Amino acid sequence: MLPIGNHLFNVLLCAPNRVLMSGPATLVRHPLTFTPYQVMINREQVLEIVKGHLVDTIEELEGVEIDPSRSMKDLGANSLDIVEVVSCSMRDLKIKVPRSELNTLENMNQLVDLLFRVATEKQAAQA
Repeated sequence: MLPIGNHLFNVLLCAPNRVLMSGPATLVRHPLTFTPYQVMINREQVLEIVKGHLVDTIEELEGVEIDPSRSMKDLGANSLDIVEVVSCSMRDLKIKVPRSELNTLENMNQLVDLLFRVATEKQAAQA
């Protein structure tokens, strides 16, 4: 709800640069100007996302120092756990990585580097 004058309007975002406001008897479109604010993600944040999903998936790793130079299998993950960690990490980062690129990875550092590269490329393309 948006107060305008003595009326409360329902505000619906309907397009990237437009707002649809409906009042008691009117329906008006108003252009909305704004600058999207995006914070560039850094590699350390990507690593923390991956580690967080790994700990959520493999409870035995809670409170354990995770060495990103090791593979997830070395840390006790089975193939389903790895799929869960990777898919949750990609969902959080709002990215997609082809399976063919994921199949070549040998450790968590390589996964983090790949996710970081794809995420920064996506952010750069949207800027």
